[in-house]
Amino acid sequence: MKILRDVIFIFMLALLVSCTKRENNELDNSKILNNINLDSKKDDDIYDRGFLIKELKNNDLIPYDLAYLTKKPESIFVYVIKSEWALREAISNYEKYGESSGEIPKLENLGKREFIFERHYDYYGNYIYEKRKTVAGYIYESIKYDKYNRPIEKIEIYEDSYVKKLTSMIVIEYAPVKQSDNILEAKIYKADKNGDKREINIVRSGKKENIYFFNDNEFYFENNQITKINTPDKKWIFKYANNTFLSEIGISHAGVGYESIKMEYEKGELVQCINVFGKSKSRYKFIRYDKFGNWIEMQIFHGDNTDFTDTIIREIKYYE
Repeated sequence: MKILRDVIFIFMLALLVSCTKRENNELDNSKILNNINLDSKKDDDIYDRGFLIKELKNNDLIPYDLAYLTKKPESIFVYVIKSEWALREAISNYEKYGESSGEIPKLENLGKREFIFERHYDYYGNYIYEKRKTVAGYIYESIKYDKYNRPIEKIEIYEDSYVKKLTSMIVIEYAPVKQSDNILEAKIYKADKNGDKREINIVRSGKKENIYFFNDNEFYFENNQITKINTPDKKWIFKYANNTFLSEIGISHAGVGYESIKMEYEKGELVQCINVFGKSKSRYKFIRYDKFGNWIEMQIFHGDNTDFTDTIIREIKYYE
């Protein structure tokens, strides 16, 4: 069940986002901070089926993603140190879009750290707040939970030099849990700052033999490891070496093509991921880990280049 809690909601999140039309209502950032819930409790295991509506961001199934974690922390801050090539690309993008989030990219900033992402978790490992940098501004997100540790509200705010606005507010309401049919049902609403809401989706989730599902999405497990995911637009295959180490992820994108992600290990430690998608190839090399097995420094290579384009630094703080 723990693996499921750490896997499934990424697809649920995509479903919520696709159902939500952005609004231009303004909302103060204090609304986000007020939604941080550090007092959530886990009372009855039956409500643990709320894992199907758990919050997971940035494709945490793939080791090189910014928020991939082997142990959930209290907070994580992510910075990038751009190479000269990457910095020139950032300057080109700034000239193209005419906007910048934070400091304007300049060649004299070569070697300096640039903030790109932060996320905070409660004591139980629930994602509660996130800030991420975009080309033009910042996006803030927060999740509020009920007493059963299930998310009940998700808020997104966009901010740049000119405007701060509410772009999305999602409310989740759960039907009473029925032990007899082992089905969890939740209604998803789009809401506004005045409290008005309208239903945009109904989610039904449960288990059939070794297959967990919500709506049209299916998740297969063997030996407590995820082996396959089927969604309407993607099919995932997970392969393991010696039934222990994740060795490859294959993703079939409907109408687009096949993506392969291969992992390389040394002395039981993941040292590199190679992503091939069509003619595009990227390599992610892990330089340093902390004592909990979370990587804290990674270099990114594009194509067959031997010089890396970016260095990613993660600062991770844990609950004591």
